[in-house]
Amino acid sequence: MKLKSLASLTKVKDPAWPEIKSWLEKAKNQFTVLEPLEGQGLATLYALQVTTHSSLGAIALNTGGVVIDKGWLRLLGAGSVSMKGSLCNWNGLSDDNLIAITLEDALIIGHDVLGGFFALNGGTFDGPKGNVFYLVPDSLEWEDCEKPYTDFLNWVFNGDLALFYQDSRWSGWEHEMNNLSCDQGFYFAPPLWSNVKHGIRQKKIASMSEIWESYFTEEMKQS
Repeated sequence: MKLKSLASLTKVKDPAWPEIKSWLEKAKNQFTVLEPLEGQGLATLYALQVTTHSSLGAIALNTGGVVIDKGWLRLLGAGSVSMKGSLCNWNGLSDDNLIAITLEDALIIGHDVLGGFFALNGGTFDGPKGNVFYLVPDSLEWEDCEKPYTDFLNWVFNGDLALFYQDSRWSGWEHEMNNLSCDQGFYFAPPLWSNVKHGIRQKKIASMSEIWESYFTEEMKQS
């Protein structure tokens, strides 16, 4: 299939970025928009083959990523100095891919410090194509967020994240965010998906790519 040109991807009526910026100006949740690395916005847009009329294309072109709620949740963009992970290198579309095991017919679009991952369904998961799914770290099951990407963005900026994560956060979590980069999360031992009481677990800082890869090893699944 012939790839669309950058011109056709960027020269569109009603680009989504102005609307997203208006959401950010009124956002209820704390956030930081990361500056994209030079040239990576266009490269990411071309690799994804989405237009700037789409919210995904707008985030890919105009951000290096978006960090929400003191760093608890991260949306992938084109990559930045502060966050090396991008829509390209998390999805096998780069020369410097972060992970060896990528999703087929789904696109990883974000992650959280617990080791949860958000992905845009392209047919891999049972459920509507275009909906965002969440890999729940305490079950390793993909759950439908029942939101397409645009609605998911709005939820990230304005939704009740404290309610969504109410069973996962601990006292003082906000201060621990200062110890993490945007490419890191917490590796729990025993894993969150194992049948062990929360208080018995220990956690350490690990790269998100290490956490992702750990979900696919038999050693982890049998621990």
